Amino acid sequence: MRVFQKQTWLVWALLLLGAGLFANPANRRVISFAGMDWWVKSGYYGPGPNHFSDSAESVWVDDTGRLHLKIRKINNVWHCAELWTLAPAGWGSYLFWLESRVDLYDPNVVAGLFLYQDDDREIDIEFSRWGDPDYPCGSYSVQPYYHQGNNRTFEMALEGSWTSHSFDWQPDYIDFQSLHGHYHEPPNPGFIIDQWHYTGMDNPAESEDMLLHINLWLMSGLAPSNASEAELIVSHLFVNPGVVIAPPQLRINQLNPQSLLLGWDPVPNALTYKVFQSDIPLDPSEPGWIELTSTSLTSLEVSGQAGKKFFYVRAIRE
Repeated sequence: MRVFQKQTWLVWALLLLGAGLFANPANRRVISFAGMDWWVKSGYYGPGPNHFSDSAESVWVDDTGRLHLKIRKINNVWHCAELWTLAPAGWGSYLFWLESRVDLYDPNVVAGLFLYQDDDREIDIEFSRWGDPDYPCGSYSVQPYYHQGNNRTFEMALEGSWTSHSFDWQPDYIDFQSLHGHYHEPPNPGFIIDQWHYTGMDNPAESEDMLLHINLWLMSGLAPSNASEAELIVSHLFVNPGVVIAPPQLRINQLNPQSLLLGWDPVPNALTYKVFQSDIPLDPSEPGWIELTSTSLTSLEVSGQAGKKFFYVRAIRE
């Protein structure tokens, strides 16, 4: 029964989600968060469907730069919150630092961090128990969610309100990760809540219509069963755009004892390639890399010895 109910409201959510995108832009409230401009949804739309409020009491950025979204009653009617970027979102990594106990939300509450183009092109991190207190509260999904292998659920037993959630969207994979605390990468495996490496057929291509969304809403438009407001706090959002090129796609050859030649295949429509170096092995998403230079070429001679310097390249398509 749970699966049937979840599929039913998801169909409604997917059918109605885009409706809010077509409201008159002149009437939309715009706010700035994490160095980007965002439209705030207002009206009766999906997902849910629900009433959405663009009030400064429903969506706001506080004096420390944290984003707040709130489900609250207005004139005795529950109103939800959603916002999305004005500029399109492309390949790259998206890391959200939350300060909310998403594992303790009312079972009817849903929080989403996601990229959305249309019903079949969407990448989601969501937190909800979908009306069932015993259902795992975390999920990663790639739409269409009903295709085999496109959804992963996981339980979250949080130790505090600080968590990190990310997806790295690349042309041939999407990496999802959730961590205890605020980190770019886990200090050790004990900080990992869940991870998922997606290589399925429904990985969407880049598009001018792909936008980054954050929302907090009520499943099927149902009131919270505890009759209480809910809040989502996003303290930081880190976006690192571009296509990652790392070994073995990044070829590293020793030219002489003092220099290396880096080479890679061209990325379609790339305008420039940023080359990064580290003295220790790091994942491309970790801090600690030093940007050496930008080039429009697909090779670069650098100083160093193989095995003593580490490199990766990020193709930027602007």
